[in-house]
Amino acid sequence: MTRLTLALLLVTALIGCTDSTSPDNSDHFSGQFDLTHAEALPLPATVFEDNITSVTPAFHLRIVATSGSIVISPNGHYEQHVQHDTFIDGAFNGHVTHADRGECSRTGSELHCVSSYLENVEFTASIAGRIFTISQDLTGEGRAATYRYVWSSL
Repeated sequence: MTRLTLALLLVTALIGCTDSTSPDNSDHFSGQFDLTHAEALPLPATVFEDNITSVTPAFHLRIVATSGSIVISPNGHYEQHVQHDTFIDGAFNGHVTHADRGECSRTGSELHCVSSYLENVEFTASIAGRIFTISQDLTGEGRAATYRYVWSSL
């Protein structure tokens, strides 16, 4: 065998041994992240359920996260949309979309985000690989829920 043939065989063998489907374990701090879970449950998932007694007549309120996304640009600007369904005393009451936008700054594996749309709203998100997790009170009911997003594209 010539040296050229041996070199080609070696290159072919090396290419055949590489794992072209290896997972991307690097953290993704920008791009689109799609909502997949709320309160550790796959969507649709209840994020608030309680009896509301501060009004007359009192009623039972359940809020369910159904879909959403957050887009973070390389300069730190974010835009977030989360859709919720509301149920009063077990009956469907309607769809609500919570939207927000603002700026994020990065420290290690966290983003601290401050809204430029909703007054006094800020949150910290943790990032691990393609998973983006936020604890927020999106529904305005005074209870933060955990929302988990998965990176989907740049």
